[in-house]
Amino acid sequence: MISAPDAGTAMAIDSDRRVLAVLATNRTDVEVYRLDDAGVPQLPPTTITLPVPAAALGGFSDGVLLAVGPRSLMSIDAVAGKVATRQIDAGDPLSVARRGDDVLVGTSDGRVQVVGARTVDVIDGFVRVDAIAVASDGQTMVLDRAQSSATELDVDKRSLGPAQRVGNGGTEMSVDHVNRFLISNTRDDQFIVIAGHPPIMQMRYPVSGGPYAVDYDDTRDLAWVVSTGNSTAQAFDLKTGIPEERHRFATVGQADSMAVDQRTGTVYLLSARGEGLQVVSPTAWR
Repeated sequence: MISAPDAGTAMAIDSDRRVLAVLATNRTDVEVYRLDDAGVPQLPPTTITLPVPAAALGGFSDGVLLAVGPRSLMSIDAVAGKVATRQIDAGDPLSVARRGDDVLVGTSDGRVQVVGARTVDVIDGFVRVDAIAVASDGQTMVLDRAQSSATELDVDKRSLGPAQRVGNGGTEMSVDHVNRFLISNTRDDQFIVIAGHPPIMQMRYPVSGGPYAVDYDDTRDLAWVVSTGNSTAQAFDLKTGIPEERHRFATVGQADSMAVDQRTGTVYLLSARGEGLQVVSPTAWR
């Protein structure tokens, strides 16, 4: 366990460059941890201060981490400690993701801004855009918590595609290396998997305790689901088409954020109530 009383809102990992970024509760400080070969964060972390508070972190690409804040799209060089900012027309952004050369920004008023090198287009039709996930083949899904729906986004045509109802409480979303979208349905205690062209619901599995954070270990083919109601993390094998539990462990309280090191299999959990950063290696859950 790493003491991180001021960190607790979001995380992102670059497994190739051995970096873990944690957004502090003030949302302007990003704590950057170097990871050793075993996935252990090295202390002390380096602090990068953002020009505006970040509402969300995106993923890493070539060592650069995306973050979005009020009217600001930020590119963070976690190693060099530099931040480049671009102004955008989004006063209350909720999510951000990279798709090829474009950046997708989701807003609280139901828009997706497609930010290109020189142009910005808008796709609307949602109530909220709480999460955006982009598969390796470019397929893009939007999670709207207000409608508890997952909707395919045709970015090239700037239009909405098929939508799936994800129970009554779709909360978080991730995507794995075989282009399956993993979704937690907190209200109904369910773990949901959507995939295909067009996307369809392939799995709906009961997970007790209010599942929240979801992520995937591409190397070991394990879907991780964290339930905040009972402070439990579970790993599921999805190969048979029915989730089969392989591992579980107790987590810090209110572990709203999760990241998985694709190189070592280490799982990182961040407490939203100040209990710290939990680091769990595969030797602890085998």
